[in-house]
Formats: sequence, structure tokens, C-alpha cells
Amino acid sequence: MRVLPPAFTAISVRPARPRRSELGLLVLALTVAVLAYAQVDLVLQGSVPASTGSYALALVALFGTAHLVLRRVAPAADPLLLPCVVVLNGLGLALIHRLDLAASQRATLAGRALPRADAPLQLIWTTIGVLVFIAVLVVLRDHTRLARYTYTSAALGLVALLLPSVPGIGATINGARLW
Repeated sequence: MRVLPPAFTAISVRPARPRRSELGLLVLALTVAVLAYAQVDLVLQGSVPASTGSYALALVALFGTAHLVLRRVAPAADPLLLPCVVVLNGLGLALIHRLDLAASQRATLAGRALPRADAPLQLIWTTIGVLVFIAVLVVLRDHTRLARYTYTSAALGLVALLLPSVPGIGATINGARLW
């Protein structure tokens, strides 16, 4: 049996301080999300409104709280998941904001009333999702107990996927079925 010299021994791929890595990635993810949101206003309106600051503050407070709870309750959790969620959510909010601005520009040109903005509503749903995430972390300390409910959660997921086919829940707009 051949023994490798110390220079060739396996190194750990898990960072020594995963929460610090998560914090750095979280700052980067929040920066990308806020800059994308601000860029939508800059391109479509020519300036960045003051409300972008409150949007940035809301995202930082929301996901900063999630990071602190994760650091306290689940210090060994994967440090990549929360920053990935922030980037995906932030880019989704920027896209919804772009659709809101385009709809309000069309309504203004047509002389119609302004439609409701969906980006603030989506931010509310994001807040609810993060609060549920925090509640699950705090209430359910041992995640291995969820393995008992594998088939139950799969069945509930399939039922949830089929719910839009029930009359009155799904919607058909211009021939397209919204699931």
C-alpha cells in the first residue's frame, strides 16, 4: 500500500466557517438583486426613484434576518442555498417590476387607469415565505423527522399540481391556461 505525502492528502471542500461564506455570498446576491431592480427604473424611466432605497432596505432586513436565524439555529446548513434563493427572488422581483412599469406606460398612453403593481405584492409573498422558513427552522429542530412523510408530501404535491385543473381555480386568458 502506497502512502501519499502530506501535500497530496485530501482537503475538505466544506469551508471552515460556512456562515461567513454565506454572508459574503448574501451581500453579493443582495447587491445583484437591488442593482437589477434599479436598472429597470433607470432604463425605462431614465432615473432611479427613491423607493428603490426602501426596496433595498426591505430585502436586506428580510434576508439578513433569515441569515441570522439560520446562523443561530442551523449552523451546519448549506451556505449556498440562501444566497441562491436571494438572487433568484431578486431577479424575479426585478422582472415583475419591469412588467409593472411597462403596463403602466401602456395604460398612460391609452388614457386608462393605472393597473395595480404586482412587485410589492410579490415582496409581501416573499416575506411570508421567509417567515414560514424561519418558523420551520425554529419549530422543527431535527429535519430527519420529515423523512417519515415522504409519500404524504409527494401526494400533497401532486394534488397541488392538479388543483388548477379544477373549475374556478385556474384561468384561461387569450386561449392560454394559467396553471
